Amino acid sequence: MTEVTKNIVIFGEGAGKSSVINLIAGKPLAKVSSDLTRCTLAWKEYSLPEAFGGSRYNLFDTMGIENSELELDFKSYLAALADARNLIKTLDDRGGIHLLLYCIGKGRATATLQVNYRLFYEILYERKVPIVLIITHLEAERVMEDWWERNRATLDEYDIRVARHACITTVGDDRSKYDNSQRTIRRLLQDSASNEPVKRGTFVGGRSRGLAASFGRLLRTRPDPNVRALQYKLRDRCGMKKNVAQKVANRII
Repeated sequence: MTEVTKNIVIFGEGAGKSSVINLIAGKPLAKVSSDLTRCTLAWKEYSLPEAFGGSRYNLFDTMGIENSELELDFKSYLAALADARNLIKTLDDRGGIHLLLYCIGKGRATATLQVNYRLFYEILYERKVPIVLIITHLEAERVMEDWWERNRATLDEYDIRVARHACITTVGDDRSKYDNSQRTIRRLLQDSASNEPVKRGTFVGGRSRGLAASFGRLLRTRPDPNVRALQYKLRDRCGMKKNVAQKVANRII
């Protein structure tokens, strides 16, 4: 029987995505940093050395997308979105993706979690790809699943809807919790990844920006309707200010 290789995109801000990749792999594939600088400056691909559940997996780690309202780091925010767009195009050329894996750290659910969720799931991937939630840094919980019970109502209020979730730790001090976390997240991948890859395809409005659209923009004719539609969506679904939505739309369209 031929093993299927499934492509999984992992995203989130400051939630230990590299440690999650290493947990899934069962070995240190991704670089982990303990300081405040970004570990991932552009998307990276990790091919897992071990197949499980009848499939092999390629994990694609993205740049952390921080709050767009922080003007001092706005260039990094735009760079992260452009990097996500480039990854989409790369994966489309390679057949598509099978799963979005949203990593968040412990703590209360916030509007920032909602914005990142909507950016990836609703806007960049247009709700076409299954999405699961991974909650990390829960080693101090007596029962890690308790975090979900305390916060699931708040996630519902923020309209963060996922197919499945996993409450985990990536710290190996408590071997029982660590091993359980690895089994849980691997099972999550097996059960949640789509059987067929999904292509993102065109960007907003049902068509790609072709040569005519590019020349139209260069000659300062009427605005590209794809860009305008995306601006409205960013303002409506992500609560972005008009000037922020304009810059973001132009970067990711």
